[in-house]
Amino acid sequence: MERKNELGTVKVAEYAFEKLVKDAVANTDERETIAPGRNSILIEEDEKELKIEFNVIHKFGTSIYFTSQSVLSYLEENLKRLRLGKVVKITMRIVGIRTKKITKQNIEFSVEF
Repeated sequence: MERKNELGTVKVAEYAFEKLVKDAVANTDERETIAPGRNSILIEEDEKELKIEFNVIHKFGTSIYFTSQSVLSYLEENLKRLRLGKVVKITMRIVGIRTKKITKQNIEFSVEF
């Protein structure tokens, strides 16, 4: 991603957004973890919008809603600070619940700003 301002051109690499997602999930104290796999975090960008989609596994016994909102709020707050100048869409999918085994789920939360 590139952004031009009065100081010049600023480039933000895709791994910076991945790191931000990992930090947001890490703040849940292991109530959620990034799902394993190559496509666990997807980042797509064009001239008008930035899409961030990621998959997590949720720990059994904690509030799915409040934990997920915490992750999305963290991401929204930090991405707004970057002032990207485009629409940002964040989609978080809970693909499993961690108990003794991982139970498949398909719960989705998203935010757009």
